[in-house]
Amino acid sequence: MSRGRPTSLENIEPTKKWTRVFKGDDCDTTWYYDNSITTNGPVRVDIKWHKTQKQFEEEVKAKKAIKKEQKRVNKFFANK
Repeated sequence: MSRGRPTSLENIEPTKKWTRVFKGDDCDTTWYYDNSITTNGPVRVDIKWHKTQKQFEEEVKAKKAIKKEQKRVNKFFANK
């Protein structure tokens, strides 16, 4: 084993494509990079918003209304 700097370095290719994910309180943001297209910034950015409390409550109300309507219809047809 010799001392000092290695005589040859492996050919290491720089990464061409990668993503970065930022998770926040109200949304998750995914940044897509591609050096074959541009080196200045992300190629695409996806934003996924989290549900707010109001949206969640509206979904629950809608599901309850559907369930109630189904019970009413089943009861109507059961009496025939």
